[in-house]
Amino acid sequence: PIHPVSTGMNFGYGEFFPAQPGVILNLHGMNRILELNRAERWLRIEAGVSQGQVAEFLKARAPEFGFDLTSWLAESSVVGNALERGRSMFAERERFLIGAKLILASGEVLRTGFDPAARSPVIHGLNLHPLIFQSNLGIVSEGILRLELHKPTRRYFLTGFKNFSDYSSFTEQLDLQPGLRPLRWFCRNSISEAPLPPALRR
Repeated sequence: PIHPVSTGMNFGYGEFFPAQPGVILNLHGMNRILELNRAERWLRIEAGVSQGQVAEFLKARAPEFGFDLTSWLAESSVVGNALERGRSMFAERERFLIGAKLILASGEVLRTGFDPAARSPVIHGLNLHPLIFQSNLGIVSEGILRLELHKPTRRYFLTGFKNFSDYSSFTEQLDLQPGLRPLRWFCRNSISEAPLPPALRR
C-alpha cells in the first residue's frame, strides 16, 4: 500500500511510518502557496505547506486576514491536520478546508468542495468533499483554506493594590489608548462593573 504523508509533524493524528509495510509517499516538498483571493477570502496551498508558512505569508502579504492555528509545531501541515480532523485553537480544522485536489488510484484528478475555476462558493449536486477526511479515497495534493478577517481583540489583565491611592497613581501612569478602558475597578475589597470615575481617567 501507499502511505502518503505531508510533513510528518501532526503527532497524535497519525504517524509518519505506516502500520504495515508499504511505500511512503512524502509530500513535504510540495510546499508552495499557490493563490490568494482577497475578495473571496481563500488561500490555495499544496499539501506540504506548514501552518508556520501560512502565518508568515499572511503577516507579510495579507495582514488583514487571520488564520486559526493549532497549539502544535509551526512545521505541522495544514492540509494533513485537516484531513485527520485535527483541532485548531477554536474549531476543527476541517471546517477551514473548503476544497481539495485529489489524485485517485486510477491517475485521475478529482476536485472536491469549492472549485476556484468555477468562481462560485456554491456546490451544486453531489458533494464528495466530506469523503476525503480520514479516508483513503485518494492523495490530496492541494487544499483551499478559508480565511477570516481579523476581529477586534479584547485583552484583560488583573492587578491588585494595597490602597486606593496606589490604584489612582497607577491609572495616571497608564497610557490609555482610544477604545481601551478598565472594565472593572477594585476599591475597599469591593468590585464595580462601572467604568472608572472621570477623576481617575486621563
